[in-house]
Amino acid sequence: MNAPLPDTPTAQPAQNGRDLNSAIVACFSPETATPPFAERLIELTAALTSQQNLSLWQIPKTDEPPELLAAHRRGDPDQAPPSLVTDVLEEAAGKSASILKVADGYIGASIAMPTGKLAVALMEMPASGAVARSLAYERLTLLANLSYAQFRHGDLTGQSEMIQAVAAVAGGDHSKLQELTDRMARITGADYAAAGLCTGGTVRDVTISGQQGLTKRAQLPVQLRAKMEEIARKKIVTNDQMFAAAPDRDDGLALVIEGPTRNLGVMRMAGAIYAQAQHSKPKSKWTAARLVKTCSILLAVGAIGLIPIADGVDVSASVESAQTRTITAPLTSTISEVLVSDKDAVIAGETVLAKLDTSEIDIERIGVAAERANAVLERETARAQRDAAVLRNSELEVQRLDARLALLDLQHDSSVIVAPISGIAVLGDLEQRLGASVRQGETLLEISDPSQLRLSLAILESQISKISEDSTGIFRPDFDPGLRLDAAISRISPAVDNSEEIPLILGKATFNAPPAALRPGLRGVFAIDQQYRPIWQVLYRNIRNWVLLRVWI
Repeated sequence: MNAPLPDTPTAQPAQNGRDLNSAIVACFSPETATPPFAERLIELTAALTSQQNLSLWQIPKTDEPPELLAAHRRGDPDQAPPSLVTDVLEEAAGKSASILKVADGYIGASIAMPTGKLAVALMEMPASGAVARSLAYERLTLLANLSYAQFRHGDLTGQSEMIQAVAAVAGGDHSKLQELTDRMARITGADYAAAGLCTGGTVRDVTISGQQGLTKRAQLPVQLRAKMEEIARKKIVTNDQMFAAAPDRDDGLALVIEGPTRNLGVMRMAGAIYAQAQHSKPKSKWTAARLVKTCSILLAVGAIGLIPIADGVDVSASVESAQTRTITAPLTSTISEVLVSDKDAVIAGETVLAKLDTSEIDIERIGVAAERANAVLERETARAQRDAAVLRNSELEVQRLDARLALLDLQHDSSVIVAPISGIAVLGDLEQRLGASVRQGETLLEISDPSQLRLSLAILESQISKISEDSTGIFRPDFDPGLRLDAAISRISPAVDNSEEIPLILGKATFNAPPAALRPGLRGVFAIDQQYRPIWQVLYRNIRNWVLLRVWI
Protein backbone atom coordinates (compact mmCIF):
# COMPACT_ATOMS: atom_id res chain seq x y z
CA MET A 1 0.00 0.00 0.00
CA ASN A 2 2.86 2.38 0.70
CA ALA A 3 4.88 1.52 -2.42
CA PRO A 4 4.80 4.25 -5.10
CA LEU A 5 2.45 3.61 -7.97
CA PRO A 6 3.60 3.72 -11.57
CA ASP A 7 2.38 6.59 -13.68
CA THR A 8 -0.77 5.84 -15.60
CA PRO A 9 -1.03 7.37 -19.04
CA THR A 10 -3.64 10.07 -19.43
CA ALA A 11 -6.89 9.35 -21.20
CA GLN A 12 -6.60 9.36 -24.95
CA PRO A 13 -9.25 11.08 -27.04
CA ALA A 14 -11.87 8.87 -28.55
CA GLN A 15 -11.32 7.58 -32.03
CA ASN A 16 -12.93 9.37 -34.92
CA GLY A 17 -16.61 8.55 -35.11
CA ARG A 18 -16.80 7.24 -31.54
CA ASP A 19 -19.62 8.88 -29.57
CA LEU A 20 -20.40 8.88 -25.86
CA ASN A 21 -22.75 5.88 -26.15
CA SER A 22 -20.06 3.78 -27.82
CA ALA A 23 -17.56 4.69 -25.10
CA ILE A 24 -19.99 3.71 -22.35
CA VAL A 25 -20.89 0.41 -24.05
CA ALA A 26 -17.20 -0.39 -24.53
CA CYS A 27 -16.54 0.31 -20.85
CA PHE A 28 -19.38 -1.73 -19.38
CA SER A 29 -19.63 -4.55 -21.97
CA PRO A 30 -19.02 -8.00 -20.41
CA GLU A 31 -17.39 -9.14 -23.67
CA THR A 32 -14.54 -6.66 -23.23
CA ALA A 33 -11.62 -8.46 -21.56
CA THR A 34 -8.77 -5.98 -21.87
CA PRO A 35 -7.98 -3.63 -20.45
CA PRO A 36 -9.59 -4.64 -17.12
CA PHE A 37 -12.84 -2.99 -16.11
CA ALA A 38 -11.16 -0.92 -13.39
CA GLU A 39 -8.81 0.70 -15.90
CA ARG A 40 -11.60 1.20 -18.47
CA LEU A 41 -13.78 2.90 -15.86
CA ILE A 42 -11.01 5.25 -14.74
CA GLU A 43 -10.25 6.17 -18.34
CA LEU A 44 -13.92 6.88 -19.09
CA THR A 45 -14.33 8.88 -15.86
CA ALA A 46 -11.31 11.03 -16.72
CA ALA A 47 -12.69 11.66 -20.21
CA LEU A 48 -16.15 12.64 -18.94
CA THR A 49 -15.07 14.80 -15.99
CA SER A 50 -11.83 16.28 -17.37
CA GLN A 51 -10.21 15.33 -14.04
CA GLN A 52 -6.79 13.77 -13.85
CA ASN A 53 -6.49 12.71 -10.20
CA LEU A 54 -8.76 9.63 -10.14
CA SER A 55 -8.49 6.26 -8.34
CA LEU A 56 -10.56 3.11 -7.76
CA TRP A 57 -10.41 1.39 -4.35
CA GLN A 58 -11.65 -1.85 -2.80
CA ILE A 59 -11.65 -3.08 0.82
CA PRO A 60 -10.51 -6.66 1.44
CA LYS A 61 -12.49 -8.95 3.75
CA THR A 62 -9.88 -8.79 6.50
CA ASP A 63 -9.16 -5.70 8.56
CA GLU A 64 -6.72 -4.29 6.03
CA PRO A 65 -6.60 -0.78 4.50
CA PRO A 66 -8.31 -0.13 1.16
CA GLU A 67 -6.66 -1.70 -1.89
CA LEU A 68 -5.96 0.45 -4.94
CA LEU A 69 -7.34 -1.20 -8.09
CA ALA A 70 -6.55 1.47 -10.70
CA ALA A 71 -5.53 5.14 -10.91
CA HIS A 72 -5.38 7.84 -13.58
CA ARG A 73 -2.07 9.69 -13.76
CA ARG A 74 -0.27 9.28 -10.52
CA GLY A 75 -2.11 9.84 -7.28
CA ASP A 76 -0.47 9.34 -3.93
CA PRO A 77 -2.57 6.65 -2.11
CA ASP A 78 -1.68 8.15 1.28
CA GLN A 79 -3.58 11.30 0.31
CA ALA A 80 -6.81 9.35 -0.29
CA PRO A 81 -9.03 9.36 2.83
CA PRO A 82 -9.51 5.65 3.79
CA SER A 83 -12.43 6.63 6.03
CA LEU A 84 -14.32 8.00 3.02
CA VAL A 85 -13.80 4.73 1.10
CA THR A 86 -15.02 2.70 4.07
CA ASP A 87 -18.08 4.89 4.65
CA VAL A 88 -19.17 4.72 1.03
CA LEU A 89 -18.83 0.91 0.90
CA GLU A 90 -20.70 0.36 4.18
CA GLU A 91 -23.65 2.53 3.05
CA ALA A 92 -23.72 1.02 -0.44
CA ALA A 93 -23.85 -2.61 0.76
CA GLY A 94 -27.30 -4.03 0.15
CA LYS A 95 -28.59 -0.84 -1.54
CA SER A 96 -30.23 -0.77 -4.96
CA ALA A 97 -28.83 2.67 -5.89
CA SER A 98 -25.38 4.19 -5.91
CA ILE A 99 -24.03 6.08 -2.91
CA LEU A 100 -21.98 9.30 -3.25
CA LYS A 101 -20.22 11.28 -0.53
CA VAL A 102 -18.09 14.41 -0.46
CA ALA A 103 -15.40 14.79 2.22
CA ASP A 104 -11.86 16.11 2.60
CA GLY A 105 -11.82 17.56 -0.93
CA TYR A 106 -12.83 14.27 -2.59
CA ILE A 107 -15.97 12.90 -4.18
CA GLY A 108 -16.54 9.17 -3.45
CA ALA A 109 -18.98 7.00 -5.38
CA SER A 110 -19.78 3.28 -4.94
CA ILE A 111 -19.20 1.26 -8.12
CA ALA A 112 -20.57 -2.23 -8.83
CA MET A 113 -17.79 -4.43 -10.24
CA PRO A 114 -18.41 -7.23 -12.78
CA THR A 115 -17.69 -9.76 -10.02
CA GLY A 116 -20.63 -8.41 -8.03
CA LYS A 117 -18.41 -6.83 -5.37
CA LEU A 118 -18.36 -3.14 -4.56
CA ALA A 119 -15.55 -0.63 -5.07
CA VAL A 120 -15.24 3.13 -4.51
CA ALA A 121 -14.26 5.63 -7.20
CA LEU A 122 -12.46 8.66 -5.71
CA MET A 123 -12.12 11.91 -7.60
CA GLU A 124 -10.39 15.03 -6.34
CA MET A 125 -12.83 17.93 -6.05
CA PRO A 126 -12.35 20.27 -9.07
CA ALA A 127 -10.86 23.61 -8.09
CA SER A 128 -12.14 25.52 -11.18
CA GLY A 129 -15.50 26.56 -9.73
CA ALA A 130 -18.99 25.46 -8.82
CA VAL A 131 -19.97 24.53 -12.39
CA ALA A 132 -17.01 22.17 -12.78
CA ARG A 133 -17.75 20.59 -9.40
CA SER A 134 -21.40 20.11 -10.25
CA LEU A 135 -20.48 18.59 -13.60
CA ALA A 136 -17.97 16.24 -12.01
CA TYR A 137 -20.50 15.17 -9.37
CA GLU A 138 -23.17 14.57 -12.04
CA ARG A 139 -20.86 12.56 -14.33
CA LEU A 140 -19.58 10.41 -11.46
CA THR A 141 -23.18 9.73 -10.37
CA LEU A 142 -24.02 8.70 -13.95
CA LEU A 143 -21.12 6.22 -14.09
CA ALA A 144 -22.02 4.77 -10.69
CA ASN A 145 -25.64 4.25 -11.75
CA LEU A 146 -24.51 2.67 -15.03
CA SER A 147 -22.32 0.18 -13.12
CA TYR A 148 -25.25 -0.74 -10.86
CA ALA A 149 -27.59 -1.17 -13.79
CA GLN A 150 -25.09 -3.35 -15.66
CA PHE A 151 -23.68 -5.52 -12.92
CA ARG A 152 -26.00 -5.36 -9.92
CA HIS A 153 -29.54 -5.68 -11.21
CA GLY A 154 -31.69 -8.67 -10.28
CA ASP A 155 -30.62 -11.63 -12.40
CA LEU A 156 -33.93 -13.32 -13.04
CA THR A 157 -32.40 -15.81 -15.47
CA GLY A 158 -29.75 -16.82 -12.94
CA GLN A 159 -32.35 -17.27 -10.24
CA SER A 160 -34.47 -19.46 -12.50
CA GLU A 161 -31.46 -21.67 -13.29
CA MET A 162 -30.60 -21.83 -9.58
CA ILE A 163 -34.14 -23.00 -8.79
CA GLN A 164 -33.83 -25.75 -11.37
CA ALA A 165 -30.49 -26.83 -9.86
CA VAL A 166 -31.99 -26.96 -6.34
CA ALA A 167 -34.90 -29.08 -7.55
CA ALA A 168 -32.51 -31.45 -9.34
CA VAL A 169 -30.37 -31.89 -6.19
CA ALA A 170 -33.50 -32.54 -4.11
CA GLY A 171 -34.51 -35.19 -6.67
CA GLY A 172 -31.21 -37.05 -6.19
CA ASP A 173 -29.11 -35.55 -8.99
CA HIS A 174 -26.05 -34.65 -6.92
CA SER A 175 -24.09 -33.69 -10.02
CA LYS A 176 -26.03 -30.39 -9.94
CA LEU A 177 -24.39 -29.33 -6.66
CA GLN A 178 -21.59 -27.58 -8.51
CA GLU A 179 -24.03 -25.64 -10.70
CA LEU A 180 -26.08 -24.73 -7.62
CA THR A 181 -23.11 -23.24 -5.74
CA ASP A 182 -21.88 -21.36 -8.81
CA ARG A 183 -25.33 -19.81 -9.39
CA MET A 184 -25.73 -18.80 -5.75
CA ALA A 185 -22.29 -17.17 -5.61
CA ARG A 186 -22.96 -15.24 -8.82
CA ILE A 187 -26.44 -14.04 -7.79
CA THR A 188 -25.39 -12.91 -4.31
CA GLY A 189 -21.99 -11.50 -5.30
CA ALA A 190 -20.39 -13.62 -2.53
CA ASP A 191 -16.78 -14.68 -2.17
CA TYR A 192 -17.95 -18.25 -2.54
CA ALA A 193 -20.97 -20.47 -1.96
CA ALA A 194 -20.77 -24.03 -0.63
CA ALA A 195 -23.28 -26.86 -0.37
CA GLY A 196 -23.09 -30.27 1.30
CA LEU A 197 -25.45 -33.20 1.72
CA CYS A 198 -25.98 -34.14 5.37
CA THR A 199 -26.76 -37.77 6.21
CA GLY A 200 -26.81 -39.07 9.77
CA GLY A 201 -25.04 -35.98 11.10
CA THR A 202 -22.17 -36.32 8.60
CA VAL A 203 -21.66 -33.93 5.67
CA ARG A 204 -20.62 -35.46 2.36
CA ASP A 205 -20.39 -34.40 -1.30
CA VAL A 206 -19.32 -30.89 -0.30
CA THR A 207 -19.04 -28.54 -3.28
CA ILE A 208 -17.58 -25.04 -3.44
CA SER A 209 -18.37 -22.56 -6.20
CA GLY A 210 -15.73 -22.20 -8.87
CA GLN A 211 -14.10 -25.60 -8.19
CA GLN A 212 -14.62 -29.01 -9.72
CA GLY A 213 -14.30 -32.67 -8.74
CA LEU A 214 -11.38 -34.02 -6.72
CA THR A 215 -9.51 -30.73 -6.86
CA LYS A 216 -12.31 -29.13 -4.90
CA ARG A 217 -12.29 -31.87 -2.25
CA ALA A 218 -8.52 -31.66 -1.87
CA GLN A 219 -8.72 -27.91 -1.25
CA LEU A 220 -11.76 -28.07 1.04
CA PRO A 221 -10.90 -26.60 4.45
CA VAL A 222 -11.68 -28.78 7.44
CA GLN A 223 -13.31 -25.77 9.12
CA LEU A 224 -15.94 -25.54 6.35
CA ARG A 225 -17.00 -29.18 6.74
CA ALA A 226 -17.22 -28.79 10.53
CA LYS A 227 -19.21 -25.59 10.06
CA MET A 228 -21.73 -27.38 7.83
CA GLU A 229 -22.12 -30.21 10.36
CA GLU A 230 -22.85 -27.63 13.06
CA ILE A 231 -25.41 -25.93 10.78
CA ALA A 232 -27.14 -29.28 10.22
CA ARG A 233 -27.03 -30.20 13.91
CA LYS A 234 -28.48 -26.87 15.06
CA LYS A 235 -30.73 -26.48 11.99
CA ILE A 236 -29.52 -22.90 11.47
CA VAL A 237 -31.49 -20.68 9.06
CA THR A 238 -29.99 -17.23 8.26
CA ASN A 239 -29.18 -15.21 5.17
CA ASP A 240 -25.73 -16.81 4.81
CA GLN A 241 -26.16 -20.19 6.57
CA MET A 242 -29.00 -22.66 6.22
CA PHE A 243 -29.97 -26.28 6.78
CA ALA A 244 -32.72 -27.23 4.33
CA ALA A 245 -34.79 -30.39 4.87
CA ALA A 246 -38.35 -31.61 4.87
CA PRO A 247 -40.15 -31.06 8.22
CA ASP A 248 -40.09 -34.76 9.12
CA ARG A 249 -36.49 -35.47 8.07
CA ASP A 250 -33.08 -34.98 9.69
CA ASP A 251 -31.13 -35.47 6.44
CA GLY A 252 -30.92 -32.52 4.10
CA LEU A 253 -28.79 -29.85 2.44
CA ALA A 254 -26.35 -27.55 4.26
CA LEU A 255 -25.70 -24.21 2.49
CA VAL A 256 -23.06 -21.56 3.24
CA ILE A 257 -22.54 -18.20 1.48
CA GLU A 258 -19.41 -16.28 2.41
CA GLY A 259 -19.63 -12.50 2.12
CA PRO A 260 -22.89 -11.96 0.18
CA THR A 261 -23.32 -8.39 -1.06
CA ARG A 262 -26.75 -8.50 -2.73
CA ASN A 263 -29.91 -10.56 -3.15
CA LEU A 264 -29.69 -11.76 0.46
CA GLY A 265 -32.99 -13.64 0.20
CA VAL A 266 -31.55 -16.20 -2.24
CA MET A 267 -30.43 -18.52 0.59
CA ARG A 268 -33.91 -18.80 2.13
CA MET A 269 -35.49 -19.23 -1.30
CA ALA A 270 -33.13 -22.13 -2.14
CA GLY A 271 -33.81 -23.79 1.23
CA ALA A 272 -37.58 -23.52 0.82
CA ILE A 273 -37.44 -25.03 -2.68
CA TYR A 274 -35.28 -27.93 -1.47
CA ALA A 275 -37.55 -28.64 1.53
CA GLN A 276 -40.68 -28.52 -0.64
CA ALA A 277 -39.16 -30.88 -3.21
CA GLN A 278 -38.14 -33.30 -0.44
CA HIS A 279 -41.59 -33.13 1.13
CA SER A 280 -43.33 -33.95 -2.15
CA LYS A 281 -44.01 -37.60 -2.80
CA PRO A 282 -41.64 -38.87 -5.50
CA LYS A 283 -42.97 -40.74 -8.46
CA SER A 284 -42.90 -44.50 -8.30
CA LYS A 285 -39.76 -45.90 -9.84
CA TRP A 286 -40.94 -49.50 -9.90
CA THR A 287 -40.32 -51.07 -13.28
CA ALA A 288 -40.51 -54.64 -14.51
CA ALA A 289 -36.73 -55.01 -14.37
CA ARG A 290 -36.55 -53.63 -10.84
CA LEU A 291 -39.42 -55.88 -9.74
CA VAL A 292 -37.66 -58.97 -11.15
CA LYS A 293 -34.40 -57.95 -9.47
CA THR A 294 -36.11 -57.38 -6.12
CA CYS A 295 -37.94 -60.72 -6.30
CA SER A 296 -34.68 -62.50 -7.13
CA ILE A 297 -33.00 -60.96 -4.11
CA LEU A 298 -35.89 -61.95 -1.86
CA LEU A 299 -35.83 -65.53 -3.15
CA ALA A 300 -32.08 -65.75 -2.59
CA VAL A 301 -32.42 -64.41 0.95
CA GLY A 302 -35.24 -66.88 1.60
CA ALA A 303 -33.15 -69.79 0.31
CA ILE A 304 -30.27 -68.78 2.56
CA GLY A 305 -32.63 -68.59 5.52
CA LEU A 306 -33.63 -72.24 4.98
CA ILE A 307 -30.05 -73.54 5.24
CA PRO A 308 -29.81 -75.68 8.41
CA ILE A 309 -27.13 -74.81 10.96
CA ALA A 310 -26.17 -76.34 14.31
CA ASP A 311 -28.34 -74.73 16.98
CA GLY A 312 -25.95 -74.99 19.91
CA VAL A 313 -24.90 -72.98 22.92
CA ASP A 314 -21.45 -71.99 24.22
CA VAL A 315 -20.73 -72.29 27.94
CA SER A 316 -17.72 -70.99 29.84
CA ALA A 317 -15.70 -73.91 31.20
CA SER A 318 -12.50 -74.57 33.14
CA VAL A 319 -10.46 -77.75 33.55
CA GLU A 320 -10.30 -79.26 37.03
CA SER A 321 -9.19 -82.53 38.55
CA ALA A 322 -11.91 -85.08 39.16
CA GLN A 323 -10.01 -86.38 42.19
CA THR A 324 -8.78 -83.66 44.56
CA ARG A 325 -7.81 -83.96 48.22
CA THR A 326 -7.57 -81.00 50.56
CA ILE A 327 -4.92 -81.38 53.28
CA THR A 328 -5.73 -79.71 56.61
CA ALA A 329 -3.74 -79.22 59.81
CA PRO A 330 -4.18 -82.31 62.10
CA LEU A 331 -3.53 -80.25 65.23
CA THR A 332 -2.99 -76.72 66.41
CA SER A 333 0.71 -75.96 66.07
CA THR A 334 3.26 -74.13 63.93
CA ILE A 335 4.61 -75.15 60.51
CA SER A 336 8.21 -76.26 61.01
CA GLU A 337 9.03 -77.68 57.55
CA VAL A 338 7.59 -77.70 54.01
CA LEU A 339 9.19 -80.60 52.13
CA VAL A 340 7.58 -80.16 48.65
CA SER A 341 7.28 -77.31 46.15
CA ASP A 342 4.28 -76.11 44.22
CA LYS A 343 3.34 -78.40 41.28
CA ASP A 344 5.60 -81.23 42.56
CA ALA A 345 4.46 -84.78 41.90
CA VAL A 346 3.70 -86.73 45.11
CA ILE A 347 3.13 -90.43 45.80
CA ALA A 348 0.42 -91.70 48.13
CA GLY A 349 1.79 -92.93 51.50
CA GLU A 350 5.40 -92.10 50.61
CA THR A 351 5.90 -88.37 50.00
CA VAL A 352 6.19 -86.27 53.16
CA LEU A 353 4.49 -82.95 52.47
CA ALA A 354 5.17 -80.93 55.62
CA LYS A 355 5.95 -81.23 59.35
CA LEU A 356 4.42 -79.43 62.30
CA ASP A 357 6.27 -78.43 65.46
CA THR A 358 5.90 -81.07 68.27
CA SER A 359 7.87 -79.39 71.06
CA GLU A 360 4.75 -78.67 73.10
CA ILE A 361 3.57 -82.27 72.63
CA ASP A 362 6.93 -83.62 73.77
CA ILE A 363 6.94 -81.43 76.89
CA GLU A 364 3.38 -82.43 77.72
CA ARG A 365 4.22 -86.12 77.22
CA ILE A 366 7.08 -85.88 79.71
CA GLY A 367 4.71 -84.44 82.30
CA VAL A 368 2.05 -87.09 81.64
CA ALA A 369 4.67 -89.88 81.86
CA ALA A 370 5.79 -88.57 85.29
CA GLU A 371 2.18 -88.48 86.49
CA ARG A 372 1.75 -92.09 85.31
CA ALA A 373 4.85 -93.20 87.25
CA ASN A 374 3.45 -91.66 90.44
CA ALA A 375 0.07 -93.28 89.77
CA VAL A 376 1.73 -96.72 89.30
CA LEU A 377 3.70 -96.28 92.58
CA GLU A 378 0.52 -95.30 94.41
CA ARG A 379 -1.28 -98.31 92.96
CA GLU A 380 1.39 -100.77 94.03
CA THR A 381 1.49 -99.26 97.55
CA ALA A 382 -2.27 -99.65 97.86
CA ARG A 383 -2.04 -103.25 96.62
CA ALA A 384 0.62 -104.00 99.31
CA GLN A 385 -1.54 -102.40 101.99
CA ARG A 386 -4.63 -104.13 100.62
CA ASP A 387 -6.46 -100.79 100.47
CA ALA A 388 -9.16 -101.62 97.93
CA ALA A 389 -10.52 -98.10 97.55
CA VAL A 390 -7.14 -96.47 96.86
CA LEU A 391 -6.15 -99.38 94.62
CA ARG A 392 -9.25 -98.90 92.44
CA ASN A 393 -8.67 -95.13 92.10
CA SER A 394 -4.98 -95.64 91.30
CA GLU A 395 -5.75 -98.17 88.56
CA LEU A 396 -8.26 -95.74 86.99
CA GLU A 397 -5.69 -92.91 87.06
CA VAL A 398 -3.07 -95.13 85.38
CA GLN A 399 -5.56 -96.04 82.63
CA ARG A 400 -6.43 -92.33 82.09
CA LEU A 401 -2.77 -91.39 81.82
CA ASP A 402 -2.11 -94.29 79.40
CA ALA A 403 -4.89 -92.97 77.16
CA ARG A 404 -3.44 -89.49 77.39
CA LEU A 405 0.00 -90.77 76.41
CA ALA A 406 -1.51 -92.69 73.46
CA LEU A 407 -3.26 -89.52 72.26
CA LEU A 408 -0.03 -87.52 72.52
CA ASP A 409 1.84 -90.21 70.58
CA LEU A 410 -0.85 -90.14 67.90
CA GLN A 411 -0.59 -86.35 67.66
CA HIS A 412 3.19 -86.61 67.46
CA ASP A 413 2.94 -89.11 64.62
CA SER A 414 0.33 -86.99 62.76
CA SER A 415 2.61 -83.93 62.81
CA VAL A 416 4.37 -85.52 59.84
CA ILE A 417 1.92 -84.96 56.93
CA VAL A 418 2.15 -87.63 54.20
CA ALA A 419 0.43 -87.48 50.80
CA PRO A 420 -2.89 -89.40 51.01
CA ILE A 421 -3.17 -89.73 47.21
CA SER A 422 -0.81 -89.53 44.24
CA GLY A 423 -0.94 -86.41 42.15
CA ILE A 424 0.28 -82.81 41.92
CA ALA A 425 0.77 -80.68 45.04
CA VAL A 426 -0.87 -77.26 44.93
CA LEU A 427 0.67 -75.33 47.82
CA GLY A 428 -0.85 -71.89 47.44
CA ASP A 429 0.90 -69.67 50.01
CA LEU A 430 2.10 -72.52 52.25
CA GLU A 431 5.79 -71.83 51.65
CA GLN A 432 5.35 -68.22 52.78
CA ARG A 433 3.64 -69.41 56.00
CA LEU A 434 6.67 -71.37 57.25
CA GLY A 435 6.91 -70.82 61.02
CA ALA A 436 3.35 -69.48 61.25
CA SER A 437 0.74 -70.88 63.60
CA VAL A 438 -2.12 -72.99 62.24
CA ARG A 439 -5.31 -74.21 63.86
CA GLN A 440 -6.56 -77.75 63.72
CA GLY A 441 -8.61 -78.21 60.52
CA GLU A 442 -7.08 -75.20 58.71
CA THR A 443 -6.36 -75.84 54.99
CA LEU A 444 -2.67 -76.24 54.17
CA LEU A 445 -2.54 -77.44 50.54
CA GLU A 446 -4.32 -79.51 47.89
CA ILE A 447 -3.38 -82.54 45.84
CA SER A 448 -4.93 -83.02 42.40
CA ASP A 449 -4.73 -86.09 40.23
CA PRO A 450 -3.87 -84.84 36.68
CA SER A 451 -4.77 -88.18 35.14
CA GLN A 452 -8.44 -87.72 36.01
CA LEU A 453 -9.71 -84.41 34.57
CA ARG A 454 -13.18 -82.97 34.05
CA LEU A 455 -14.81 -79.67 33.15
CA SER A 456 -16.41 -77.22 35.55
CA LEU A 457 -19.23 -75.40 33.72
CA ALA A 458 -20.69 -71.94 34.45
CA ILE A 459 -24.14 -71.89 32.82
CA LEU A 460 -26.20 -68.71 32.44
CA GLU A 461 -29.87 -68.81 33.35
CA SER A 462 -30.82 -67.97 29.76
CA GLN A 463 -28.94 -71.08 28.51
CA ILE A 464 -30.29 -73.69 30.87
CA SER A 465 -33.32 -74.46 28.67
CA LYS A 466 -30.98 -75.75 25.93
CA ILE A 467 -28.91 -78.02 28.22
CA SER A 468 -29.60 -81.35 29.86
CA GLU A 469 -27.49 -83.91 31.74
CA ASP A 470 -27.23 -86.10 28.65
CA SER A 471 -25.96 -83.27 26.38
CA THR A 472 -22.65 -83.74 24.59
CA GLY A 473 -20.33 -81.17 23.08
CA ILE A 474 -16.82 -80.07 22.23
CA PHE A 475 -14.38 -78.28 24.53
CA ARG A 476 -12.14 -75.64 22.87
CA PRO A 477 -9.35 -74.50 25.25
CA ASP A 478 -8.30 -70.85 25.08
CA PHE A 479 -4.61 -71.70 24.67
CA ASP A 480 -5.40 -73.66 21.45
CA PRO A 481 -8.86 -72.91 19.96
CA GLY A 482 -8.15 -75.38 17.16
CA LEU A 483 -8.02 -78.25 19.67
CA ARG A 484 -11.41 -79.98 19.98
CA LEU A 485 -12.09 -82.43 22.83
CA ASP A 486 -15.27 -84.47 23.14
CA ALA A 487 -17.06 -84.31 26.48
CA ALA A 488 -20.47 -85.05 27.99
CA ILE A 489 -22.34 -83.32 30.80
CA SER A 490 -22.45 -85.55 33.89
CA ARG A 491 -24.10 -83.25 36.42
CA ILE A 492 -26.05 -79.99 36.61
CA SER A 493 -26.55 -78.33 39.98
CA PRO A 494 -30.21 -78.08 41.03
CA ALA A 495 -29.60 -74.65 42.62
CA VAL A 496 -28.38 -71.29 41.35
CA ASP A 497 -25.05 -69.98 42.62
CA ASN A 498 -25.57 -66.34 43.66
CA SER A 499 -22.06 -65.82 45.01
CA GLU A 500 -20.94 -64.22 41.74
CA GLU A 501 -22.07 -60.89 40.27
CA ILE A 502 -24.05 -62.77 37.60
CA PRO A 503 -26.16 -65.71 38.90
CA LEU A 504 -24.84 -68.99 37.48
CA ILE A 505 -25.83 -72.64 37.44
CA LEU A 506 -22.83 -74.89 37.96
CA GLY A 507 -22.28 -78.14 36.12
CA LYS A 508 -19.72 -80.85 35.46
CA ALA A 509 -18.67 -82.57 32.23
CA THR A 510 -16.38 -85.55 31.72
CA PHE A 511 -13.89 -86.09 28.89
CA ASN A 512 -13.93 -89.10 26.65
CA ALA A 513 -10.12 -89.06 26.41
CA PRO A 514 -8.33 -85.97 27.78
CA PRO A 515 -4.93 -85.26 26.17
CA ALA A 516 -1.73 -84.85 28.15
CA ALA A 517 -1.62 -81.13 27.23
CA LEU A 518 -4.48 -80.29 29.60
CA ARG A 519 -3.79 -79.04 33.10
CA PRO A 520 -6.16 -78.12 35.94
CA GLY A 521 -7.04 -74.43 35.81
CA LEU A 522 -7.04 -74.04 32.01
CA ARG A 523 -10.09 -72.21 30.66
CA GLY A 524 -12.04 -72.44 27.42
CA VAL A 525 -15.50 -72.81 25.83
CA PHE A 526 -17.72 -75.88 25.91
CA ALA A 527 -19.87 -75.88 22.75
CA ILE A 528 -22.92 -78.06 23.39
CA ASP A 529 -24.33 -79.90 20.40
CA GLN A 530 -27.96 -79.38 19.44
CA GLN A 531 -30.07 -80.42 16.52
CA TYR A 532 -29.77 -78.57 13.21
CA ARG A 533 -32.33 -75.82 12.56
CA PRO A 534 -32.91 -73.34 9.69
CA ILE A 535 -31.02 -70.05 9.92
CA TRP A 536 -34.24 -68.02 10.06
CA GLN A 537 -35.52 -69.99 13.04
CA VAL A 538 -32.29 -69.54 15.01
CA LEU A 539 -32.19 -65.81 14.25
CA TYR A 540 -35.87 -65.37 15.11
CA ARG A 541 -35.50 -67.09 18.48
CA ASN A 542 -32.39 -65.10 19.42
CA ILE A 543 -33.98 -61.78 18.45
CA ARG A 544 -37.19 -62.66 20.28
CA ASN A 545 -35.32 -63.61 23.46
CA TRP A 546 -33.26 -60.43 23.32
CA VAL A 547 -36.37 -58.29 22.95
CA LEU A 548 -38.16 -60.07 25.78
CA LEU A 549 -35.19 -59.82 28.15
CA ARG A 550 -33.90 -56.33 27.30
CA VAL A 551 -36.91 -54.38 26.04
CA TRP A 552 -40.21 -55.98 26.91
CA ILE A 553 -39.58 -57.14 30.46
